[in-house]
Amino acid sequence: MAQKDPFKGCKHIKVRFLNNEDQEGGELHFNFQGKYFWLKHGLEYSLPVNVVEHLNSLSVPQYSTEHDPETGGSRSVKTGQLNRFTCLPVDFGNIPDSRESEQKKAANA
Repeated sequence: MAQKDPFKGCKHIKVRFLNNEDQEGGELHFNFQGKYFWLKHGLEYSLPVNVVEHLNSLSVPQYSTEHDPETGGSRSVKTGQLNRFTCLPVDFGNIPDSRESEQKKAANA
């Protein structure tokens, strides 16, 4: 029995995948909504928009140590986020314009 494609009919976008954690041949294997993906750093892929959004949203916090004037000791302070992965658009023709859909929603309201 053939497996159902959970992304059939979804918009796809062509991207260059960057693995910011392992750039020396860094491969990423993952399952998203029942479909298995295998991506390699620096290569181009056509991916569903929701997969691209998910990958671009994954990050790890960055901390630094500061002097605490109240206690005289030191403390950790969150200074930012570091993206784990980046999907750079290569073909802008397939990207849905979220502003357009927001304007349509506002016009229909």
